[in-house]
This record gives sequence, structure tokens and C-alpha cells, in this order.
Amino acid sequence: MNQVNHSGRRFSCIAAVARALCLFLLLASLSAAQTNESKHVLILQEEDISWPVFRLIDENIRATLRAGLPGGILIFSEHLDRGHFPDPKIQAEQVAWIRRKYADSNLDLIIAAGDVPTDLFPGVPLVLMSADPRRKPPDPATSSTNYVSVWVALEAQKTLELAQRLQPAARRIVVIGDGSPSEDTILTRLRSTHPTSASGIPITYVTTLDISEICQKVSELGSDSIVLFTVVTHDQHGHPLISAEVIPKVAAASGSPVYVLSDTHIGSGAVGGYVASFAEVGKVGGQLGLRLLAGEHPKDVVAQNEYRFDGRQLRRWKIPQSALPAGSVVLYRQPRLWESYKYYIIAAILIGAAEMLLILGLLWQRATRRKTEQSLRERVAFEKMLSDLSAT
Repeated sequence: MNQVNHSGRRFSCIAAVARALCLFLLLASLSAAQTNESKHVLILQEEDISWPVFRLIDENIRATLRAGLPGGILIFSEHLDRGHFPDPKIQAEQVAWIRRKYADSNLDLIIAAGDVPTDLFPGVPLVLMSADPRRKPPDPATSSTNYVSVWVALEAQKTLELAQRLQPAARRIVVIGDGSPSEDTILTRLRSTHPTSASGIPITYVTTLDISEICQKVSELGSDSIVLFTVVTHDQHGHPLISAEVIPKVAAASGSPVYVLSDTHIGSGAVGGYVASFAEVGKVGGQLGLRLLAGEHPKDVVAQNEYRFDGRQLRRWKIPQSALPAGSVVLYRQPRLWESYKYYIIAAILIGAAEMLLILGLLWQRATRRKTEQSLRERVAFEKMLSDLSAT
């Protein structure tokens, strides 16, 4: 009887362990299924990726998200096209259509760039990237939605100071950009600080929207002037313009170095400046998005600007790289002769040295042979003399 009871208890223990193991495996499978479920992310931008700024942001957001969640993310993309269709009614219809389109998509995250609504999908975590502090969303402490912002610092003061250091003999400064007195723009902020001059150098603000007129004005400048290009968003007819497509025309016409504030303006004739890196903006936005998806509550971030220059323009305007701030990035830097052909130069030197040694060896051998031949001739002459003497 005791043996039967012992066997029964033993069987009960085994059954309990089996049930616990089954429960554990079930929970583990459910957890794995939840972990492997794809995250749905919407990238909502002010303009489409034909604009270099938004293309860099989009590319780096996607690369960062996919690296952080390999195989576990589904990315959607929309833009509002505010430049071509600024009418509030059209924009409202566009927003309503996007809201209907993604109503049943179970979005886990929205990453917004530029002038876009932040309340499109209440309750969905949001990363906002903007250069306008007035676009700041509601305080996260009082909101049920997780918000985090990436601020882009587009200010002209540091680039202006840099240009004056690189061109200490400059006698004139020309600033180009949108400058509506009623709006808070880069140019209007600079003008409020330096209305007529900077460090004693006269400043002229060019706010005309006619690109041909801008090009004409800068073509009359000499190399003792500084041109600071901020941003131009539309022409005299109100048509939207992409600044990255305007800067090549201005730089080509300018008789003086042109400095800029965005990395998308470098490579088309501008010298460079203290620029906002929109590739870095997209990368930081993607990183904050990953943290929100992981359940964290990160703080707002200011994207770091950097000193970036075009090496070709530095040479053109005879600006030495040694004068650049520490940590500057120089792009399109054509390497010196030694850097480009050092292996060929070394090989040529070695071949030349080998040929020289060979020539010296041949000359030594020739001299030795001549000396030997002379010695033999003298010996033959001496022996002949002895022979003649003996015969005599």
C-alpha cells in the first residue's frame, strides 16, 4: 500500500512538472511572437524626397530603424507637398486622407519632419524634427502620447564669424535669403543682430526673389567680399524653390567666396561653413524612434552642427586648410601629388636606384677590364723584350 501511494505521489509530481513546462513553453512562444511582430512606422515629411534635405532625412531614418530592428519593421512614407500646394483647404484634405489611409494600420511610431501636424494620430508615439521652435508639440508631462523632438539649429552668426576669420581683409558682406520682416527667418534674426555692419564691415541684405537679379549683384563683387547664403524658398512669382538648386547658380556667378548653413549646399560651388547636417538629423531621429519603440521616454535632442568645407573651393579662393577650425570636415579634397602617386613615385625611385647601381657596376667592371687588359699588354711587351734580349 505504501508503495502504491508513493508511486501515486511520484506520478502527480511528474504531471505537475509537465504542466508547468508546457505553460512555460506557451508563454515563451507568445512572448517570441510578440517580439518578432513587425513594428509599423510612418515617416511624414513636409516635402517629398526630391528635396535634398528631406531625402537625407528619409534615407538615414530608414537605415537607422532597419539596423536597430532587422527584419522586424514596416516603414510607410507620406509627404504634404506644402511648397506646391500651400492652400489650407488642400492641406486639410491631404491630412484627412492620410488619417483615413492609416486608420487601421496599427501604427507604432510616427516620425515627422518639417511643418507637419503633430496630432494626426493621437496616442501614437511621435518623433518631431524641426528647425522652428514654434513647432514644439504639447508638453509630454501633460499628454498621453510620447513626444520627443530633434531640433535643427540653422543660425548664421557662427558662419559669419568664421567667414570673417578666413577673410580678414574683407571689406564688404552680402547676405542672401528670404527676409520677410513679419516672419522669424534666419536672415531677419541676423539682421536684428547686425543691422548695418558686423565687426565694422558693412552688410548688405539681398532679399529679392529674382534669382537672375541675385546672380547679377554677386557677379559685381570682388574677392575682398563675403557672400553668406541662408535660404531661398520661392521666386518672385511665388513658385517654390529648392535652395540646393539655387546655390550652384549663385556660386557660379559670384566674384567672391560663398558661405552656407546646410550640408546640402556644399559641393555645388560654396566654400562651406558651420552647417546643419541633415544626414545626422535623420540618424538621430531614427535612434530616438527606436528608443520610443522600446518603451523608453527620451529627452529632446539638438542635432549637432559641424564645420564642413569644399576642398576645391578652398583652393580656388586661396583659403589655407590650416586656418579652418579644429575638427573641420573637408570634402572633395583633391590629394597632393605624393598622396595620389606615392607608390608610383617610390617604385620609380627604386627602379632608378637599381638602374644606377647597375650602371655603376658596369662602369666598375669596364674600368677593371681595361686595367687588366693594360696589365696584360704590359706583361706581353715585357716578355717580348726579354725574348728579344735573349735572342740578341
